[in-house]
Amino acid sequence: MSPPEAAIELAHVSFRYEDVPVLEDISLTVPKGDFLAVIGPNGCGKTTLLRIILGLLSPTTGTVRVKGQAPESARSRIGYVAQNPELDRQFPVTVKEVVLMGRLGQSRLFGGYRKEDHEAAEAAMRDVDMDRLWGRLMGTLSGGQRQRVLIARALVSRPEILLLDEPTAHVDSRAERDIYELLKRLNERTTIITVTHDLGFVSATVKRVACMDRRLLCHPTARVTAEMIERLYHGPVHMVDHHQVIDSEDAR
Repeated sequence: MSPPEAAIELAHVSFRYEDVPVLEDISLTVPKGDFLAVIGPNGCGKTTLLRIILGLLSPTTGTVRVKGQAPESARSRIGYVAQNPELDRQFPVTVKEVVLMGRLGQSRLFGGYRKEDHEAAEAAMRDVDMDRLWGRLMGTLSGGQRQRVLIARALVSRPEILLLDEPTAHVDSRAERDIYELLKRLNERTTIITVTHDLGFVSATVKRVACMDRRLLCHPTARVTAEMIERLYHGPVHMVDHHQVIDSEDAR
């Protein structure tokens, strides 16, 4: 049996900000259809890794291929949800207008959005169960609803790969659960990489976990243990293994 098609390939990638090492010798293959969670302490290089895959940063050493292409050439095949995007809550912009922004690279430079842009926006809003709120102002939405809109904006270009940087930051636990259920459904047609600190949802949702602390080790979700997480975060943490809580201090 031939190996699955690779959506993303990194080979011996390192990156430095001036003299500060951020990523060291990272090799990673993300098969088509994978759902990979990238976890690790703050400052370990998780966001930098996403920016390298997007082609927004170039590695100091190593190579990156996205769907067999250089990241800059494949960027239109990637949807991206950034961490803490700059959206002024007081600015009078509607849900549909925000989602349509994701078509700016594909619509005409002049003359406004085309019919197919509006159709794509409406389909993306249905995908995230936000179509009933398409006329609402963004400033009136809850945190979970805002995140769904931002995911729809990333989906409106019909990407083959979806990258999300802490998509459940600043939302309550119910919204977290709903967003991960949404991502699980989207994974049926889209390769997903999400950076997260939400360890409680990792084991029940994603297929593989990449543990980062400048270097990277990738594991099937079922093999991630509380001891591994404790070593990664340099202290006791709580994680959930499908509905069972494991305390890393008591799991020894």
